Amino acid sequence: GHSGDEPFLLSTADSDVVSGRIGLSVDGVSFSKAIAVNSTGSSSLIELPQDDPGKPTVELAVHTSLAPPSLRRAPLVTLIPRFRVRNRSSASVRISQVGLHENPSCEALLLAPGDSGEFHFTLS
Repeated sequence: GHSGDEPFLLSTADSDVVSGRIGLSVDGVSFSKAIAVNSTGSSSLIELPQDDPGKPTVELAVHTSLAPPSLRRAPLVTLIPRFRVRNRSSASVRISQVGLHENPSCEALLLAPGDSGEFHFTLS
């Protein structure tokens, strides 16, 4: 696994180079539908399936741009959570999907003043 803000190199089989399509998976769960990553300047939204219908659906924005000069022949693919929330107030804030906030098993996002975090919707 890779973590951090620095890009890492992803290689594909020769047969996949022409299509430039990849699938994504989070925590070993099923892969997403194929997305094209060889067209710079493109943006799309993908949904990563969850094995447990009660778990939040992970949605990511995918943006493809030109890589830095040292990697100029490769596109740079950036994955960004669809919803990112920042608390600029002076109070702690709990955020939950409407209809699920009364469910005791619902994991609300708790943000202290100045914090930010990813928010994902549960499909039910």
